[in-house]
Amino acid sequence: MAALADSTQQAYLHSLQVLVPYITQELKLTWSLPITTPQAAGFIAYLFDKCLAPSSIRSYLSAISYIHKLLHLPDPTDSFTTCKLMKGAPRLAAAPDQQLPVTPRILQALIHALDHIVTLDIQRCMLKAVMLLAFAAFLRSGKLVSRTKNSLVHALQLHDVASTTLGTLIITMRNFKHNLYQQPITLYVSPAHHGPCAVHALQFFLELR
Repeated sequence: MAALADSTQQAYLHSLQVLVPYITQELKLTWSLPITTPQAAGFIAYLFDKCLAPSSIRSYLSAISYIHKLLHLPDPTDSFTTCKLMKGAPRLAAAPDQQLPVTPRILQALIHALDHIVTLDIQRCMLKAVMLLAFAAFLRSGKLVSRTKNSLVHALQLHDVASTTLGTLIITMRNFKHNLYQQPITLYVSPAHHGPCAVHALQFFLELR
């Protein structure tokens, strides 16, 4: 398991925590490995019935496949049946993508909306800085904010943000996916000459806090 990133290990563990109750409670069977192809096919249908996206179901199957291969057991996810089920799942779940790419115009609209939905100045400044920095540096939200205490270490830390005399932000990213050798990378964000500026927004927030 050391070959897997921490996030992947957690995802695989969660997959098992869903698979085991499915076998023991839904199918009324004793939990044991290997699971059979019909059981894997039923699990796909079970997850689909729970309205999981095909990409999420594929992640569950990756966990099952990895565990079986690790134990030198026949892989039930590699069968003709499961492959065809996964090929058909996106067609059954097909729906127009409602997600819009964040353009500068949409970003400005989001920032403007903060004045109407966030009452505290410090929170408004923080959210503005997060939005602008994520947009300017192409960062995922999970690299700037944390949902749980356990994921705090993966978010950007204050000591990893500095600035040059010309005002350019220097961001050191230490924790990110596929960073197998734990080598940090450095991002540079220059001040914007037009429109909202991530550099100024972050500096203003840091002054307030």
